[in-house]
Amino acid sequence: MLKLMNETAKDSGDPPQMAKFENVSCSQCGQSFGPGEHGYSHCSDHGTEEVRVVFDGPPGPVTGRFVECENVFGNSISVGGWRERPDGLWEVVITPADFSAR
Repeated sequence: MLKLMNETAKDSGDPPQMAKFENVSCSQCGQSFGPGEHGYSHCSDHGTEEVRVVFDGPPGPVTGRFVECENVFGNSISVGGWRERPDGLWEVVITPADFSAR
C-alpha cells in the first residue's frame, strides 16, 4: 500500500498526492526508504534526512518508553548509540558521522 507523500495536504485542503514509487532505495548502501519520488545513487544524497525518535506515549509524569528511531518514511533505522552519563541518566547520542556512515 502506498503512503501519502504530502502530509500537509490534510491541513491545507489540497488533495493528498501519492508517491510515484512504492519503495525507493540507495544504490550504494541498499537502504530502503519506503514510498518516494526518486531513489538515491549515493549515501551522501540521503545522509541529512531527519531522525524521528519514537516513544510509546507522551511526555508527562509517567513518560513513554523508547520504541525506535525512524526515518521520514517511518522505517526503522539504526543511528547513534546509548551512553550512560556520569549523573546516572542515559542518553542517545547521534552524531553527524551516523548520517554519513549510512
